[in-house]
Amino acid sequence: MKWKRSCPICSREISYSANREKIRAEKSNTKCKSCSKKGSNHPLYGKTRSEEAKRKTSESLKGKKRSIEVCKKTSGKRNGMYGKSFYDVWLEKYGKIIADKKMLDFKKKRKLQIMKPFSQESLKNMRLKAIKRIEKNRLNGGQLIPGYNSSACKIIEEYNKKYGFNFIHAENGGEKCIDGYFPDGIDEKRKTIIEIDEKHHFNSNGKLKKRDILRQNFFENLGYKVIRIKI
Repeated sequence: MKWKRSCPICSREISYSANREKIRAEKSNTKCKSCSKKGSNHPLYGKTRSEEAKRKTSESLKGKKRSIEVCKKTSGKRNGMYGKSFYDVWLEKYGKIIADKKMLDFKKKRKLQIMKPFSQESLKNMRLKAIKRIEKNRLNGGQLIPGYNSSACKIIEEYNKKYGFNFIHAENGGEKCIDGYFPDGIDEKRKTIIEIDEKHHFNSNGKLKKRDILRQNFFENLGYKVIRIKI
């Protein structure tokens, strides 16, 4: 048999395994678990967690997945944020003036995040992860080496014969991967890269696209000379 009483704040039903526990709770007017952790009742109210504590919490949660039971308890209408936006929560908690100000700040930060360019290190990691995904799915029809233009390979071969280079490309040894980039042709002995630029490499104003400029800068920072041929 379970003894029950209602939470003095939210009227939620609280169950007790013994009558003495219920009597003790009524005397101290205790609240349910949810209400006892709100506002000044929360054990961390007014406190700031240290960076070390945040780091430890982050490391303890890495690689862990929520159980099916937890997902069921927090999904759909059971979730406290179901059908709500951050603005709705701020409006309820702070009022319209502060909620409008917080939403404006949020939009500004979001805009800055979208406009902020990725670092070279981030771009490199994204490229390498993409290659790993392709390699993982190669058995299911995927490919590790990206598509290439056979006409571009012929142009590179002609350049080899004319100027004495030994560019390795997709049809004479395979394109070499350099930190996630696949240059059209590379001559390691002369530390030179050749890039064949088709129409899609240029903007409507005829200038080379930003991603190709970044790609060239990346190769040059590694000590390669870059030759570009427009077709």
